[in-house]
Formats: sequence, structure tokens, C-alpha cells
Amino acid sequence: MNVKNILIACAIAAYAGQMAYAADDSPSKRWGFAYLAYAPTAQGGSIEGYQFDDTDYLGLGLGYVSKKPRSIGYYMDIKFTPDIVSGSGNSDLIYRYLMLNVGVTFNLADRFALLGGIGYSIQDGSVVRDDTHYETEESNADFNVNVGAMFKLTQSFGLVAGYDTSASAYSLGLAIGF
Repeated sequence: MNVKNILIACAIAAYAGQMAYAADDSPSKRWGFAYLAYAPTAQGGSIEGYQFDDTDYLGLGLGYVSKKPRSIGYYMDIKFTPDIVSGSGNSDLIYRYLMLNVGVTFNLADRFALLGGIGYSIQDGSVVRDDTHYETEESNADFNVNVGAMFKLTQSFGLVAGYDTSASAYSLGLAIGF
């Protein structure tokens, strides 16, 4: 199965989740959110004979949570290691993640929801030796399962925590409601 088929499957799953959710709730009964999360200890890996130390990544997500307890919503996110976020170990070896996820939210209470979804992860690396920058030609790729929780502190602000299996990493972030 190639990346194109996986992305198409993720888009179809997100659309189906949105359609099922739209039939369940009106916009006045939903809490839209966007979040920014940070994972400080994403697992490094081995590519082309280089062993990369643990790294970090940022996550940006968007979705809806129903205001009714025990209701379903949806979300999607992208997680990546930008050039401004460098490896926490050996600075001349940088391991990068790119993850795309889609999933559902399940509202347990007025202020607390669980998140769970699937995605696809691609990892690559770069090496800097003697002022020469080298990008790895090979990459690692696998499926990702992500789980998390969101707690609304106020009507427009909350906290989000999660875990991604492909990076074996926990993340923590801020959610903004709209």
C-alpha cells in the first residue's frame, strides 16, 4: 500500500466521521478547537547506517467536540519536526517526523474528551559533517495510532495530551476553542 492510498483512506475516514457527526449535532452544540502540541522525546531511529538520537516535534490539530456528554466528534492533525526544532542529542544528526492523523473525539463530560485515531508517519534524517549538509535518501514509514485527552479549562481555552505509537512519544499542548 502506498502513501497516496493511505492519505485517500484517511481523507475518506475524516469525511465519513464529519458526516456522521453532522447528523448528530447542530453547530450550536459543538465546540470547535485548534491545538498546538509539543513532543519533547520522540524516538530516534536508524537510517542508512546512521543512528539518530531522540528528537522532538510539533503538532497542529483541528476538530470538533460535541457539548453533549457521550457524543462523538472528529479531529485531524499534522505533526512534524521543523528545522527550528533540533535533535536533543548529537546536533549534527537530526531525525525528523512527519505524521498525518485523523480520528474521533468522544466527549465524556462537559469539559473532558478522549481522542483516538490512526495515521501515517514518515521519518527521515539529515547529517551535517564538516559544514556539508546531507539529507538521507532512504526514509522509514509506518502506521501511527494516536490517543489522547482534552480538558477544557474555559469556554475558549483547554489542554491536550497525547501519545503517538510511531514515535513512542507523549505530547502536551494548548487547545483554543472557537
